[in-house]
Parts: sequence; C-alpha cells; structure tokens
Amino acid sequence: MVSAETLAKRAYVAQVLLELLRLMGLGEVPLEFEEREEGQLAVALHVALADSPLKAPVGQKRSPLLNALQFLLNKLLQRSPEGVQASAPTVRKVLLGIGEFPPRRLSARPLLAQPQAQEEEAVEEAQGLLPGEKTEQLSALASSLAQKSVSLGRVYAVLFLSRPQRSCMQQAASTTGGLRVFSEGEAHWSRLVFEPQRPAPMPQKSRIAFCKEASAKIPKALLSAGKFPP
Repeated sequence: MVSAETLAKRAYVAQVLLELLRLMGLGEVPLEFEEREEGQLAVALHVALADSPLKAPVGQKRSPLLNALQFLLNKLLQRSPEGVQASAPTVRKVLLGIGEFPPRRLSARPLLAQPQAQEEEAVEEAQGLLPGEKTEQLSALASSLAQKSVSLGRVYAVLFLSRPQRSCMQQAASTTGGLRVFSEGEAHWSRLVFEPQRPAPMPQKSRIAFCKEASAKIPKALLSAGKFPP
C-alpha cells in the first residue's frame, strides 16, 4: 500500500518534471517512481534513446543534460511553498534515470560495521596502541619536527595520521619548549600542526628566488606594460 503522502509527493514531482520536459520539447514522457532511503525519490524516464538529447554520450554513464535537468528539478522543488503552492509536499531529493532507476550509491563502509570500528578506535586510543607502527619511530619523528620548528621558526603539519598516531606524536613533542602542537581539520583532512611561539620570516635569498621564479612565469607583455615588477 502506498500512503496518501507518498502519492501526493509523486504527483507533485511529476507535475514539475513533466512541465520541464514539455518546455524542452520532449512532450509526454512515461514516469516510474521508487522510494529510496532518507526520503529520496528515484524517477525512471522512459524515453526513446535513439533521438533523445538526454542520451548519454559515448564513453559516459550519464548525459550532462540529464544532470542539469536533475539539478534544476531539485532547485524548483526546494523553493518556498508560497512561490508554487501553499500545500506543496516536501521533497528531499529526486534522482533521475533514463529507461531505468539510477543506481544506488554503496557506502565505502557497511553501516553495521561502524559501531564496531568506532569502539575499536576508542580502545586503541585509550590504551595508546598503534597497529602496524612502532611508538618509538613516531616519537622520534615528533621530537625531530619539534626541534626543527623551534630552531628554524617554521610551521610544520603532518597529514594522514590516525587519532592514536596524532596523540602519540603530540605527547612526544610536548616536552619541547617554545612550541605549540595541536590537531586541526576533520576526518580525512585532520593534521597535526607544529607551531613555534616565535615564527621566523622567510630568508631573503628564498624570497628573491621565489620572486624570480614567479616572474619567469609572467607573460612579457604584462611585464612591459608595468603590471608586475621585473
């Protein structure tokens, strides 16, 4: 049994989509609906692919025109109700496919495995375990970066570390004075930053070399016009 709310949502999406297809000169197109997770709605457009502009070009899975149609459709459906209908149903997102429903996107990690992975990560963090790594090597690397950061006045950042690895390196670098070590970023882009309390400016030779290299890439016409310093 399909609920009245679902039927109203399908009718509203069909009304807007068919009007867009009419304006594109495609006429009446049979539609088929499928409910997806999280309130998404998949729509299969049964059009003749022989002469349809929605057909995917050779070597591509989807047509750019179909992507543009899907984008415009969702923008129109997400407008404020007073702009269309006072009783327009709420539609989260619509996915379009030609001749069939668009494929479902598979998550990189099964949902049932997430709680177990999070629990294992919490245990590793609490016990200070580093699978496949030696704590001594990370501690030595952290101490070396900390000393270089303080002596040279440079800011260093280390990417692609797990939470236990960042914790290990941060603890090892905490014994170095004149330095602030902290984590920033989220998820895959999290990084461990070594920031000296007294940062030093770039040496004069490095600045000159950088300016010469940058000037060599500037067109001569712009240099002669005085847009950039020689």
